[in-house]
Amino acid sequence: MLTTFREWEDVLAALQLVLAMSGMGATLTAGDFAGILQRRRAVLLVLLLQFIFAPLAVLAIGRLVPLPVGVGLGLLVLAVMPSGAMSNLFTHLGCGNLALSITATVSSTTICLFTVPWLLDWLAGPLLTGEITMPAGAVAGDVLLYLLLPMVGGMLVRRLFPVGARPFSLWTVRASLVVLGIIAVGSLGSGRIEVAEYGWSVPLLLIAFMILQFSVARGVTYLLGYDAADAYTLAIEVTLRNGNLAILFSSTLFTSAAVLSQRLSSGLLYVALFYGGATLFLGVLLAIGQRRLPPLERPPRQAAGLPGNRGNPR
Repeated sequence: MLTTFREWEDVLAALQLVLAMSGMGATLTAGDFAGILQRRRAVLLVLLLQFIFAPLAVLAIGRLVPLPVGVGLGLLVLAVMPSGAMSNLFTHLGCGNLALSITATVSSTTICLFTVPWLLDWLAGPLLTGEITMPAGAVAGDVLLYLLLPMVGGMLVRRLFPVGARPFSLWTVRASLVVLGIIAVGSLGSGRIEVAEYGWSVPLLLIAFMILQFSVARGVTYLLGYDAADAYTLAIEVTLRNGNLAILFSSTLFTSAAVLSQRLSSGLLYVALFYGGATLFLGVLLAIGQRRLPPLERPPRQAAGLPGNRGNPR
């Protein structure tokens, strides 16, 4: 079953992204992105939390909790990864600010081409040998093919067929969730990883790291005066990382057959796969919780210079 699932995994992942981004694109117009440039601090906040807070939090965790060397490196690699397309999907499902989410995803993915090699060389240099490079061509291709083009296609559907845009969005997003469920079941059933391979403390630690990122991001955005939709959106962006990129990146790091390289690669793969699967369940719970919030919920104050974007209507 493992061989069969791996043969179809990439196709299913691509199909899921195309369906999701097409459906979400059908809910957007060019005007939804117009105000983002005036609110650059929101995107900057995501980048700071992703590429500064999260790696430093991982270093602190590594000092407090003894971790297998591969798991520790895997957690660090994941902490310097950008947000993935799943953040856009769960922003949409939670009625967040989808235009802001997509802008933040594209921004963090672009900047990671420069920040990831530098951060890993600085933070994990002793464990890694050789020059650290990002698979820039593959990353750019994925962003174009599976994020931007399907989104633009969905926006064209809304523009050309306004009456049919809503049912198109509804059914394509539902179809993407079905494919996502198939991927989740296939991953679990294929035995690609053993959840308790490193004991139960490691999975619990990874879940705690997810919750920590979401809680800190949500608290900071709330204190800065963002409204509920934007605060949820930014926190989701910080929490849901691109595990597929982490796996792709790992293949450029470990080319040696040495025992240490095998241990590092195995630990990184475990972290990326477990974190990716766990964030699916966390994303569902967060989206449900966000949708159940009172529609008029707002922070107690509005920060100066940070006008609240109301996001998608609930």
